[in-house]
Amino acid sequence: MGDQGRWFKLWVTAPYDIHLSNLSLEDFARWCLFGVYLKVHGNNGVLEITSPATSLQQLFRVHDHAEMMQVITRFPSTKITVTSVTTATVTWCNWLKYQGDFSGDRVRKFRCVKRTKKRGEEKRREENKTTPLTPQKGGDRFNEFWLLYPRKVCKRKTEQAWKKLQVENGLFEKIISSLQTQVLSDQWLRDNGQYIPHPTTWLNGRRWEDEPPGKTKSWREG
Repeated sequence: MGDQGRWFKLWVTAPYDIHLSNLSLEDFARWCLFGVYLKVHGNNGVLEITSPATSLQQLFRVHDHAEMMQVITRFPSTKITVTSVTTATVTWCNWLKYQGDFSGDRVRKFRCVKRTKKRGEEKRREENKTTPLTPQKGGDRFNEFWLLYPRKVCKRKTEQAWKKLQVENGLFEKIISSLQTQVLSDQWLRDNGQYIPHPTTWLNGRRWEDEPPGKTKSWREG
């Protein structure tokens, strides 16, 4: 399903971002809400705000335009830039890279690959040759694991540990499923992630096989 301008994409690692983690819980929620608002009312990540901007005041649950702008200026400058306060132009950094709708390009690429694959199959049938498929070991999926893992240290050693596991599709799904649960556990969220194990340690210890944490925190619980 394409983006069609209806999706605001939020990485699961956002709570561990070094800049966003300095926000209060209320301002983090407002940052997310502003992204949703910008998706609807902005132009490729740019939004002009003119007083009183009542809809944004209501969205942020604040009392006036000045308080609303104070909220926006508290957002990390690495994420959002503001030109002024009275009549402001707010720019969300790298918007097109992370929020752009490239579904049309993906569909075209998929169809191109599909046509190429079909021609290759027809050619092999004509030549009456069969080529055994090489099992996917999941090495090219390391980056997916690395993107999700909140503590990014010793990437080279982590990748070596990943290759030793020879991660096939079934194992990959188990690893990611367990990791998505553990990143929201009380232990991993405590003290700004101080107790998150190194990714190499996590892989070598086969920590995805650990019992699910007794208590996890959801976004709804705040």
